Amino acid sequence: MRISQQSKKGFTLIELLVAMVILGILVAAGVPGLRTLMSNMAVRSTSDQLLNALAYARGEAVARVTNISVCASGNQTSCSGTWSDGWIVFVDNNGDGSVTAPADVVIKVEDNSANDTDIAGGTVTFDRLGENTGVARTFTVSLTGASSRTITVTNVGSIQ
Repeated sequence: MRISQQSKKGFTLIELLVAMVILGILVAAGVPGLRTLMSNMAVRSTSDQLLNALAYARGEAVARVTNISVCASGNQTSCSGTWSDGWIVFVDNNGDGSVTAPADVVIKVEDNSANDTDIAGGTVTFDRLGENTGVARTFTVSLTGASSRTITVTNVGSIQ
């Protein structure tokens, strides 16, 4: 009997092990960079949501010709909790910076509790001209291992 010499297709065990080692090295090198990327994206997303809520509140204040406030809210119905929990945009008829039922109506809710970002800042109230009725506010959105972002609301209502 004669055994024919046909070309075999596939990998040898050595080639497979070398490929697995190279793949393992690439994954180990890429994971820290991926974590940083994900953290930076979380900070960017949260700061964009907060920026949009502030711009929305300013626009509603001008459109409705009344005070509109944005405050931290853990329960999405009153000004309680931290900015990291979320925030609400509401009609602030008496201008006190807090939700007073039934005069003040919540018009937008943002739940941030699923996100791990830390946000520091205070309540902002825009008047009928779109100006900030209080002092200039600075919000800092941060996350451990990521770059932070800052949002500033000036006295004239400009949001940067």
